[in-house]
Formats: sequence, structure tokens, C-alpha cells
Amino acid sequence: RKILFLLTDADRFNKSHVRYVQKMADKLNVKIVAIGMGDTDVPKVFSNGENVKDVGDLASASFNKLLKELK
Repeated sequence: RKILFLLTDADRFNKSHVRYVQKMADKLNVKIVAIGMGDTDVPKVFSNGENVKDVGDLASASFNKLLKELK
């Protein structure tokens, strides 16, 4: 199993490039777990993405997303 864990502020990323990366990952059976810091478009462009608004929630949100993917 292959998992790419991505943590980003998503500042100035090109949505079409990110969608392409997600598409290629899907073709290669690589799961992307993406965490956006703040109010980002991460959940819109990654099939397994989530925003974390408070840095204090980062560890638990990241661990829960990763654990969910491993089940």
C-alpha cells in the first residue's frame, strides 16, 4: 500500500495541477492524504483532503485521517 501524506497551506497552488496529481495518484494506486492549514481548497481538489483551522488540532486530524486510510 502506498500513501502520500501532504501538509500544505495551499498558498498559490494551481488547482488544475493538483487535480492532475490526484488523477495520477489514483491511476498508480497511491492514496493521498492531504491536510490544508487554514481555510484552503484542499478538500475540493483532493479526494481525501481536510482543512485544519487551528494548529492545535493538526496532530489529531492528521493521525485520524491517516488511521482511517490504513483501515
